[in-house]
Amino acid sequence: MEFKIGETYGDSTSLYFIYLDKTYTIGEFIDQVLKERPNEWGYIKVLGIIEKCEYSKGKLLDNKFTSKILSKKIKYVDGHGGYGLMDYIIKIEE
Repeated sequence: MEFKIGETYGDSTSLYFIYLDKTYTIGEFIDQVLKERPNEWGYIKVLGIIEKCEYSKGKLLDNKFTSKILSKKIKYVDGHGGYGLMDYIIKIEE
């Protein structure tokens, strides 16, 4: 996974373009983020399915993901954050 910074806003947060190095399911992506970025906190949103699910320090705090949702393949992911905050917006393949 590679993160590229997009526009930076007045509050010093930025838009992030997240380039996936392979095809990920939602479950694989969440596991990777929680493992590789354990100091982050924020929300994970799946467009059209889950409005937001909070995570912090390598753990989901309000897990709303069913096994059916976790198995869906990701089309793309964008992020928004800064200073440890990162909100992920996931678009799934139809």
